[in-house]
Amino acid sequence: AQVLAPEDADRITALWSNLIELTIKTGKAGGSLTRHELTTELNARDFRLAGDRNFAQPRARLAEMSRHALMDIGTSVGGITLPRLGALAAVEKARDEHRFVEITGIPGAGKSWVLRHLAEQQGREAHVVVLDPISTPDGGWSALAERIGLSGTAREFLGDLAASGGGTLFVDGLEMFATLERRRTVNDLLREVATIDGFSVVISTRPDLGVDGKSWLADDALGRLGAPHQVIVAAGANAEDGLPAQLLARGGFRFIF
Repeated sequence: AQVLAPEDADRITALWSNLIELTIKTGKAGGSLTRHELTTELNARDFRLAGDRNFAQPRARLAEMSRHALMDIGTSVGGITLPRLGALAAVEKARDEHRFVEITGIPGAGKSWVLRHLAEQQGREAHVVVLDPISTPDGGWSALAERIGLSGTAREFLGDLAASGGGTLFVDGLEMFATLERRRTVNDLLREVATIDGFSVVISTRPDLGVDGKSWLADDALGRLGAPHQVIVAAGANAEDGLPAQLLARGGFRFIF
């Protein structure tokens, strides 16, 4: 269904029937259709295809913003490099089974390192959107759209990204999004990507976020994405000592170095 624009996603059966008809018709004539000719024919039949809009400039600006956000994530703490390869592998595996993955751990454990390296890997194959507490604009989707020079809707733009290789929304340091206006931007994107096939979410946060109802993430988006699958990045052999008692009481966690 990603061939179709988000607003036509429910017409996939009709699209398939039309493609079969065109294939038979073209085959009988002994000809073929170029991509442009096929697109023109489908547009004439009132199908709206993903990628029809020219989002080149907003894509480039969003990619630049995301790249800058990743570059600000350090790869060491106190001058010590923290190559959390086990945690990175665990997150990669989790993404194969879950749309929403949460990287958590005490300060200095290296969870942002994991998020950065995963985002850089994903960025070589698909589209990534990276939000951090510093560069994310206040005011919701409209503020972000203005920053990247986008005139289309969030659903059109994000659906276009998903249709051309898939996409992942990365949010680093969730607990540091302190203002309601900046949280609004995160939740606007969460709500949109939750409705789009081919988009997943990875966040990094401290383990006490969400304990005793502290989470501010939109419930309706979480309902679509499913409960976050947690990967805990341990700071050391005694990392468990630094975790809140409420979190430890939940049980079922596996520490990954």
